[in-house]
Amino acid sequence: MAELFCKKTITEILPAVRALVALTMVERGFNQTDISKMLGTSQPAVSQYINHSRGSLANSLASNKKVMEYVLALSQKLISKYTDINTHTCEICKVTRDSGVISKEYMTPLLCLLEIKEGSNE
Repeated sequence: MAELFCKKTITEILPAVRALVALTMVERGFNQTDISKMLGTSQPAVSQYINHSRGSLANSLASNKKVMEYVLALSQKLISKYTDINTHTCEICKVTRDSGVISKEYMTPLLCLLEIKEGSNE
């Protein structure tokens, strides 16, 4: 039975993106409490993101220019209270997959419900 890519996104990729967003916001002078409100998570979680004990894929994602451009744009939306990070889960998945950060071999056994749906419309 194939596994849904959504599960990997929620358990591995989204925490890494949250970590990158948190680090970006710290660089901009925001404190952990404010960051936790923007990310919709707890202050201790933000501390773990900043200290690299949560979001273990963050370093891999940070090395990709396209992913970081997306993270910076997402951070700005969160700062301006324009969005909620959880509404971007599918977009985050797509950006990380399209950027090549995640290897094809890793993705092969995984199913994406959006791709299945889009494929059925063809």
